[in-house]
Amino acid sequence: DRLRTDTVQSLGHIPEQTLLGYWRAVLNEHPKAQEPERFEMTEARLRDTIQWRKSLGLDERMADAGWRQAELDHRRLLRCDFIGNDLAGRPVLVEWCGAWDIPAVVEAAEASPKTFETLHCMSFELMKSLSRPPGCRDPYGHLVVMDLRGLSTLQLVRYSRALARAFIRLARVDGAHYPDSLAHVFIVNAGITFSTIMDKLVRPFLPGET
Repeated sequence: DRLRTDTVQSLGHIPEQTLLGYWRAVLNEHPKAQEPERFEMTEARLRDTIQWRKSLGLDERMADAGWRQAELDHRRLLRCDFIGNDLAGRPVLVEWCGAWDIPAVVEAAEASPKTFETLHCMSFELMKSLSRPPGCRDPYGHLVVMDLRGLSTLQLVRYSRALARAFIRLARVDGAHYPDSLAHVFIVNAGITFSTIMDKLVRPFLPGET
């Protein structure tokens, strides 16, 4: 209640579940911090996100028809879409990574990293806006299923570092500005090559709680 009252007075209305997400992220990252420090760090993170959204023009782009089409094309490139809700009421995103045109994905990610990041965030915003059933157990989180069926081992090895760079950039954005919102990731049909690359290139850059 104190966090909600103080933050609303300072920053304007922010949904309660969003406040809790930032608060939990601060608890995870600074478990030994005293409560006054946690309030300050939570508010600082919220201010940073508000400024980031403005600098990215995220709300304006969500309302722009050209950018909305670009976001749809981005999901087609990544072979992903929203398929409904799980039993806890969370939106579910399925991504068929095994069907990627990996060179095209890498080209899109590296030709304009900021555009790639923006389109990723627009997809995130759409997922946040999806309806949830009344009384759902999780009013904030979402779930991702990554299907690696058909993934080319040769291409995965060849482009692994470029894919890892793109993945890590997006993971850092999500951690900073959509904290504690990813409930689960299920990776299915994964071969040993993917597991090795994940362990060596990606996992070291992710927070332990992720």
